[in-house]
Amino acid sequence: MSLGKKQPILLILTLLLTFLAITYLSKGFYNLAFDGSPRGARDLLERWKEQQYIYLNTYPYGMDRADINPILGRIRSGGYPPWAFFTGFFVFPNISWGLIRAYHVLLNFLFLGLLSRFAYQLGLPFGQLAA
Repeated sequence: MSLGKKQPILLILTLLLTFLAITYLSKGFYNLAFDGSPRGARDLLERWKEQQYIYLNTYPYGMDRADINPILGRIRSGGYPPWAFFTGFFVFPNISWGLIRAYHVLLNFLFLGLLSRFAYQLGLPFGQLAA
């Protein structure tokens, strides 16, 4: 017997949650890839600015006015401990803002695909519909 015949409520809830997840992910991808307003990908922009200051040999959270880069501006986010910037070298390479957005679109698609395959393989022993 298939999952739909055994538990119709589970199938309905699964379809509803799938629809909501796809809608939410689509909105996020749109904001990341196409929304050029200050609202689009604002958290990514703040992290990118912080890492750009690291590339300029300036700790981004304790800057004097003289240290503020006019192009990057002041950092408004809370802050990470200094050791956390090591991962920034991989997640935020020293490339332009436009390229970092494209890079993160690529990373999001790549890891969403890997996660989807992993989840599918996990559910496969319970049937194709469950997977």
